[in-house]
Amino acid sequence: MLNPIIIGTANFGSPMVSKEIFGKMDSIIFGNTCRFLRRLHPKKSWKWISERYFKPDKTGQSKDKWILTDPISGTQLKRMRWTPIVRHRLIQYTNSPYNKNVMEYFRIRDIKEFIRNNVSYRQKLAKKQNYKCPICD
Repeated sequence: MLNPIIIGTANFGSPMVSKEIFGKMDSIIFGNTCRFLRRLHPKKSWKWISERYFKPDKTGQSKDKWILTDPISGTQLKRMRWTPIVRHRLIQYTNSPYNKNVMEYFRIRDIKEFIRNNVSYRQKLAKKQNYKCPICD
């Protein structure tokens, strides 16, 4: 239930200088998680809790060995600092999507927007099709 909230908040802050804040938020989430797990299992040792709930990253995105993992389903909690910082480049006031001289700029911009807002299987399919609809073209 936390993953969509973490990803949404990280995406909201990704155009800004927020890598340090993402690290602090991950520390706060980790501390709250540890406190909750200790309260959930008051008679168990920290070693038992850590072996049961914290596993290495199974996606290979990081080398972190302390990622909260659901013991039943195996889903892992996302980290905010994994979100890349993407700077927003302003469009000059003379440019428009209808200007033939800057068509390539807007095509690349649309591809970046598509990649950022779609899931991986749609990204792979679009890349195979060279980001063009086979029916429309």
